[in-house]
Amino acid sequence: MASNFTCRTCLRALRTPRGLQAKSNSLAQPAPFIQRARPILACPKSTKASPSAAAQKVKTTPNVAPRPNAAKPPATTSTYVAPKPKESVAEVEAQPLEQEYQGDPETSAGSLIGTNQENYASYCATDFFFRECKRPAAYTIGEVKHTEERPKNEAGEDVGVPQEGADWYEILDLEPTFHAWAQITMLHVYLLITRLRHLPPSSFKIWEQHLTDHLFVTAEDNMVVYHGLNAASIRNKYLKDLFNQWRGLLAAYDEGIMRGDATLAEAVWRNIFKGADVDAVQIAMVTSWIRKEMSRLEGMTDDMLVLGKWKFGGLREEEARVLVESRWMKAPFEEAEEVEERVAEVKKA
Repeated sequence: MASNFTCRTCLRALRTPRGLQAKSNSLAQPAPFIQRARPILACPKSTKASPSAAAQKVKTTPNVAPRPNAAKPPATTSTYVAPKPKESVAEVEAQPLEQEYQGDPETSAGSLIGTNQENYASYCATDFFFRECKRPAAYTIGEVKHTEERPKNEAGEDVGVPQEGADWYEILDLEPTFHAWAQITMLHVYLLITRLRHLPPSSFKIWEQHLTDHLFVTAEDNMVVYHGLNAASIRNKYLKDLFNQWRGLLAAYDEGIMRGDATLAEAVWRNIFKGADVDAVQIAMVTSWIRKEMSRLEGMTDDMLVLGKWKFGGLREEEARVLVESRWMKAPFEEAEEVEERVAEVKKA
């Protein structure tokens, strides 16, 4: 059943005349400026008046007429050079050392020490130093898929292939493993550090830091590229062990240099040969090589060292020196024979 009730609004509309209803409808429509309101993020137009065409023409027109035969300015060419692709560790290590660091021929080591350029120059110089240090023991391991296993020795270490010029493995009968590479390379770095100790303390700290940085950065790269240690936590553990070995190596070789060849040979036997049963001639060759290279580096000037005008000597040359019999080997026995002859003469008298 329909209701007869009418609401107030409808009742008011019915009672209002039609003329007033038209006016009210026109007032209810929004104003034009409200409909054309700009969005909030729109940038307001500049209120600054733009110059007229005549003014622009005055500005662009030069005051002096151009010469009829004026030379045109040369066309500018872009000097941008595309960066070279980053080389892998294997490609860098396979490069020959023909492009050696020669430094600036007009710059001496004395002019760099203690200056702001020393930090940058020492980084470049120590990069060449370290390339020379790792050359005798450079090795590589071919790319192995995740499903394949790398070749290993009886101790479970990954075995690689020596690169060209890495003759220490053949001479010392060592396998090209990460441990052998690290010990031989650290020995070469140690010899350079003993020479860098002749520099002022502030300069020595800079050069030593850059040289050791090259050592550990390359060691970490080898862990990733050659041995597949992609986890940073595992690499940090091995790097910590390597750092402890490095500190022990410094102390052991310093003690051997101070006390004598017997102590030095013992340090070589423990670090490089892992204390295994090896030929004593090989240990003597490394000990003799250390003495020879230290003497050669000590007699080198700072300019020759910094400018990279040197290389490490070969290890194979020490075999002939070691096998020469020393004249002091028979001296105790000859003295004993002379004493026995004198005693016999005294008894006869």
